[in-house]
Amino acid sequence: QNHMSTSAEDRIRELAFGPKPASARVPLPGHKNILITSALPYVNNVPHLGNIIGCVLSADVYSRYCKLRGYNALYVCGTDEYGTATETKALQEGLTPRQICDKYHAIHKQVYEWFGIDFDMFGRTTTEWQTRISQDIFRHIQDRGFVSQDEMEQLFCEKDQKFLADRFVEGTCPNCAFADARGDQCDSCGKLLNPSELINPRCKICSSRPVPKKTRHLFLELPQLSERLESWVNSVSSNWTSNSVNITKSWLTKGLEKRCITRDLKWGTPVPLDGFTDKVFYVWFDAPIGYISITANYTDQWERWWKNPAENDVRLVQFMGKDNVPFHTVIFPSSLLATGEDWTLLSELSTTEYLNYEGGKFSKSRGTGVFGDQAATTGISPDVWRYYLLANRPELADADMNWDDLKLRNNSELADNLGNFINRALKFAQTSFGNRVPALDRESITETEQKLEAAVNEQLELYIQKLEKSNIKEGIKIAMAISKLGNQYLQDCKPWVLVKENIQRCGVVIATAISLSKLLALLVWPYMPFLSANVLYNQLNIVRDGYPSLPTEFKLPFVPSNHLLGDPQPLFRKISDDEIKALRVRFGGEAAAAGEPFPLDLRVGVVSSVENHPEADNLYILKVSFGDSERTVVAGVRAHYTPEALAGRQVVVCCNLKPTKFKGVNSEGMLLAASKNDKIVLLVPTAAAAGDKLTLTGYANPDAKAPKFDGKKVKSLPFEITSDGLKFKGVPFAAGAGSITVKEEGDWNGAKIY
Repeated sequence: QNHMSTSAEDRIRELAFGPKPASARVPLPGHKNILITSALPYVNNVPHLGNIIGCVLSADVYSRYCKLRGYNALYVCGTDEYGTATETKALQEGLTPRQICDKYHAIHKQVYEWFGIDFDMFGRTTTEWQTRISQDIFRHIQDRGFVSQDEMEQLFCEKDQKFLADRFVEGTCPNCAFADARGDQCDSCGKLLNPSELINPRCKICSSRPVPKKTRHLFLELPQLSERLESWVNSVSSNWTSNSVNITKSWLTKGLEKRCITRDLKWGTPVPLDGFTDKVFYVWFDAPIGYISITANYTDQWERWWKNPAENDVRLVQFMGKDNVPFHTVIFPSSLLATGEDWTLLSELSTTEYLNYEGGKFSKSRGTGVFGDQAATTGISPDVWRYYLLANRPELADADMNWDDLKLRNNSELADNLGNFINRALKFAQTSFGNRVPALDRESITETEQKLEAAVNEQLELYIQKLEKSNIKEGIKIAMAISKLGNQYLQDCKPWVLVKENIQRCGVVIATAISLSKLLALLVWPYMPFLSANVLYNQLNIVRDGYPSLPTEFKLPFVPSNHLLGDPQPLFRKISDDEIKALRVRFGGEAAAAGEPFPLDLRVGVVSSVENHPEADNLYILKVSFGDSERTVVAGVRAHYTPEALAGRQVVVCCNLKPTKFKGVNSEGMLLAASKNDKIVLLVPTAAAAGDKLTLTGYANPDAKAPKFDGKKVKSLPFEITSDGLKFKGVPFAAGAGSITVKEEGDWNGAKIY
């Protein structure tokens, strides 16, 4: 992949996404109709590698496998967009909830496209179909007596005149005394909380102290549904992963309690019941309904997928992380059972444990770990990322993303095993057989080829067995084992000797290796689609005719004799120790220990409010949001920017300066700007989100315990601005998936940075 031209790469990227049918997929009589979903990612953040392997990537492998086998499979997913988290994010970034959803839906879509996730439909939950179907399901549940009403005591902000959802309340954690704990959880100690437990609670919007107040809500009567739910669980859970079963059985054993399904919010699906029209459905009641509404946005025949599954012969297979299990095995099926209609219920469930980052957790705010929008900037191809995550998939226990392990797997398993075998075979055909497949038929094969066929078919049968049960990690191990058989076959047959002594026999060996290369390309199609498309349609020069098809038996010849091949190129490049060292520093966050320390803690923020300083005509008082926190920054840019030009603008803020007062107002940071010819412009990221930390390859982040930096000394640091963006000692800064630059037109090369 690294040796192709841009046009060739674009063609391979297009071919790696399977051909779409002329019309929407619908269940077909006499076919295996498989409905595949992956947990809907929250729209209010950028997914990290653990999120990606936990849902969309795992489901993509299974979907690609099903289509490779000729099954009628439909893979739907989309962003989960309603709820408190979205309102909170909108408040932090100074945007409306709709703007937040539009912004992050596009980011998610771009991330998944880069990773090669081949959805049939990637939608969203903020649609008319979502409202119609959610309200219809609720009405059926209500009519059948499974909805009750009750009062709850909730914190109410008298200043804003609204009940505060969990995340709109902050205060001191009763467990560890962290001053900025949220109403649902403390980010410092991790303890789950209720807003009423916080010491000195405050409204996140206006900082005033809320008061407890009664509010009436709707509840799903799970106890009335527990018997039929448990009966259903017992009938299907043999097809679930063990962690899914354990989590579900734990809920059932403890006994189900009625669960609140409404919230005092504006951003959500409206409740269609008198007395509750000012409320919306709780996101975990209507979010799973998103699978149905996204399908409805895909085809007007959506009910054939989601109703009367026995009649339509539909099987529902779902993929998710373990934290989502109870909502999919208890809440969602209970809701559907309560309607009394014949909905398609979960048949098979594949659940992962957690993927950690080098012994710790992924954290966007601390710059720890690789997030989806950053993967493309690492120089590592999407296929290598896919392979590493899938080979390391946390199926039975938590797994760890480790840079040394990634390098080892890439260099030994991909480059030396799989890539080496395919490239040797094709390169030999190019140099010794005119770039055509040598002659091979059943009469010319020997006992050696027969033994290879038998060994490969044994593994192929096992591969199919594992993938049928969505044992994804085992599947890729088997594919790599077949590649090892191919390498051993070449070593035993020694075609480099045969080419001088027995050219006909040499041709049989090379043709056999080319046939096995085609099989390998098909086996890795679900795992490494770009590599597969490259081998099949570029290097093997096979004309695409519909979706690729995996046979149940490997029989020579698998590529016809005299077939003209393409141009063989190395499939993988080796990753060096220096690369790994630099990547570990770049994504090590505050814990990075390697490299020369960089003195500033630079982060991307969004200006959420602008006020004129009452005592200084050249100063603004800004509120800058970093996603999960906010700072006051006094900035001397009043002569260069209007308040309207600053509001909602992304900026770069130095966050570890000594606190400074400007005319009585304390400033908690400094905006990074460029100055040239008496004009000042603010630096901006090209592709980053609020809270993203600026990183510098080869440099460690400043020690959190180090003394605060003197803001007056920032001017003396060796910054420079070029057409490539902001640099330090010639090394470019990175933030999110992009760089740091100047948005305003003009020649800013050589500008002073301060």
